[in-house]
Amino acid sequence: MLPLPVNDLKSQQSASASSFRSLEQRRQNHQFLNGKKEDINRKIRTYESDLVVVLDMDECLIHSQFLQGPGAKFAHQVQQKGSSSSPADGVTGKSVDTFNITLPDGERVLVHERPHLHEFLREVSSRYETHIFTAAMEVYAKPVLNMLDPHGELFSGIWYRESCQLDSNMGAYIKNLGLLCESYDNDKERQQRLNRTVLVDNNPLSFLANPEHGILVSSFYDDWRDTTLPAVLDLLHELDKHEDVRPVLNAKFRLRQALDDITRGRPFSGRQQQIDEQQQEQNDIIVAT
Repeated sequence: MLPLPVNDLKSQQSASASSFRSLEQRRQNHQFLNGKKEDINRKIRTYESDLVVVLDMDECLIHSQFLQGPGAKFAHQVQQKGSSSSPADGVTGKSVDTFNITLPDGERVLVHERPHLHEFLREVSSRYETHIFTAAMEVYAKPVLNMLDPHGELFSGIWYRESCQLDSNMGAYIKNLGLLCESYDNDKERQQRLNRTVLVDNNPLSFLANPEHGILVSSFYDDWRDTTLPAVLDLLHELDKHEDVRPVLNAKFRLRQALDDITRGRPFSGRQQQIDEQQQEQNDIIVAT
């Protein structure tokens, strides 16, 4: 069974009793070389916290519509049945913010921004070391992220499809958070960093390498009423109080149990169920209006 996404868990209390740490100690101890892994000249940023936040892109922060040609191959999306760029509320005409990009081959892409996106990114990146880890190809993802972060001030690192591990049996691109710990000198330091690292993603299969580090969100397409990102922000602030994020996230999402069931051969119906439920919500709105 698919675990509940974070916005459905917002009202629940954490089941973990992990200890608090001094914020001042975190400020002193946590510095990160800002920029991509391969950059030579990188600026040092000091963060208020040592929590590391890794964000998916497609259907998590944004949803892209490829207006011509086969460009969707660059994104690795799960398409919503009947998805449309038209407003969900035909009476009020409310809709999400959008922007356009053009890929090197000339294909045009309409990008829908999840509600509260820019406030969320500013708040998260000002307090926590923030990365993008996407299964999309760089040729498509880079111009999208340049629009979201035109001055290169938000993201400490960006990881594209080539950094994912392809599981051909599951048909999934897996995001191993160990990549963010490779620069640390010893196993203890690497584990301490990993214990304070979270991945926010709408695809449960992305968490296969690190199930206890996952924050599962619902897939976003074009719903202007979506309140997922404020719920994620609240959860991040809660996690910042704990030495180890794993007990808290495991208690909330139980992703390891769900993913173990999938890898044992049980059919993964939850993903399609999630899409069908979102489509039904949109149909209910249309009927109500």
